[in-house]
Amino acid sequence: MDDQTTRTAQSANDGTGLWDRQQEQRQAKGRQPAASPRVQTPAPEAPVPQASGQPASKAAPAKPAPSRQPRNAPVQVTEEGDAPEVVVRPVAVPEPQTDRAGNFRPVLLTSEMVEAGDRIYRRLPEQCEGEAALFHLAERCPGFGREEILVKVVSLNALAGPHVLSRAVAVRHLQRVMAKADPADPMIVDRLADIPMASGKPSKRKQHGFASKFAHYFIDAERFPVMDAHAAKMLRFHLGGRSYVVDESSRYREFESNSRRLRGLSGHKGSRRAMGRYLWVAGQYLEWSRSPRAKINRQLAAIFNSPAPDAAEDIKTMMPQNRPACPWL
Repeated sequence: MDDQTTRTAQSANDGTGLWDRQQEQRQAKGRQPAASPRVQTPAPEAPVPQASGQPASKAAPAKPAPSRQPRNAPVQVTEEGDAPEVVVRPVAVPEPQTDRAGNFRPVLLTSEMVEAGDRIYRRLPEQCEGEAALFHLAERCPGFGREEILVKVVSLNALAGPHVLSRAVAVRHLQRVMAKADPADPMIVDRLADIPMASGKPSKRKQHGFASKFAHYFIDAERFPVMDAHAAKMLRFHLGGRSYVVDESSRYREFESNSRRLRGLSGHKGSRRAMGRYLWVAGQYLEWSRSPRAKINRQLAAIFNSPAPDAAEDIKTMMPQNRPACPWL
């Protein structure tokens, strides 16, 4: 064994060989290429302020905060024809005043107001179509036999209401009344309204709304105006506490006589159907103006909430804010 081999074996035995191999590894690492340095992206330069003579760049305008509209703000419609953003009440109905005795003072009614209410009614397609169908049925089916009354009751329930609870009981009752009563007697509506219960016992609730519509459409529209809560309220509204006449013996005769009296005082020369339409429309407007959530006809509510320009003019004519003094005080 030569001297070089002997030195290598000795260095392996005494541990110096391990040191030499580690030294060689460190030197090999030192000969490897150095890693590329990190490249830092320069920060964006701040904009240089321009001189006063140079035009400034246009910045995007900030969106204005949405402003709250007052409750009675006017309806705003854009040029593109967007829907109104605010729902308002076109006319504020004044509260009726009372005299020293506590009676409501009468509120003036003119023929122009009645005609405006009639025009608003004609904007209701379902009401007008139902009326036309019922009058057509009256012409084609003028009698009051059992089958004829049955067809009329079913049609009235479907197109005009209010609905009777028992159709068979109502048909028998109406047939019995029409067979004996005089169609020209105003008391016939009170008798038609006395529909018994299904058990045959007398009912405490009188069907004046249904009976008045039956007489209006199938007997005589001019002699028997339609009686409902809205129309009755408007009669008291216009006639006041002193001019309104109470008839305790007949509810319908009380309604019919006061309706005829109001028509004469207003000077309206048109039909009583137009007067009845005004009372029905104005009564619901009066209720809606005091409570927008009131339960009224849904088509009327749509007109009141967002009226077209011509409908808004009719509403102002029907319910003027500044009324002249009532001549029948």
